[in-house]
Amino acid sequence: MKRAVVFESSKPLRLTDYAIPTPPSNGAVVKITYSGVCHSDIHFWEGFDNLPGLKELAPGHEIAGVVEALGDDAGTELNVGDNVVVYPWLACLECALCVGWRSNLCRDIRQMLGFRQHGGFATHVVVPIVERTVLRIPRGLSPEVACMLPCSGITTYNAVLNTRDTLQDMVGLKVYCKDITDN
Repeated sequence: MKRAVVFESSKPLRLTDYAIPTPPSNGAVVKITYSGVCHSDIHFWEGFDNLPGLKELAPGHEIAGVVEALGDDAGTELNVGDNVVVYPWLACLECALCVGWRSNLCRDIRQMLGFRQHGGFATHVVVPIVERTVLRIPRGLSPEVACMLPCSGITTYNAVLNTRDTLQDMVGLKVYCKDITDN
């Protein structure tokens, strides 16, 4: 198997060989079919110190693939062979933030795929916890689009969701101001 690994900032990634991993007891091994390139992958490659990445790591956190193996205690409705997308922002998944679907705010980032663990610039990725992180791709959604949803899709949706009220206020204010100037 192969990984494209960052060994030095701003230098070409190097293909490295590695053994087929085995899944952790509550995790999975996903064979990568698509991996997007996010701006943070580029920043990591450029060596920005404010990113939590480690050197000698395969970046890539926009991942779609096929479940190749499941751990004995994965406790999931997934099956080997399912087309899936991987949610990469794996924090502790145990604290109140993680349980409340706010793992992006958790300070324990030791499991983040593509930043703390090898990511999708590889043939396979180990996902340490399956529950809520490996999701079956719905019929009709292509994996090349699905791979981007856990990062750019959620980021965009969150921006729209959190600015909706402000935008509505601005539109209302514009209509109000127009009414005042028309009189």
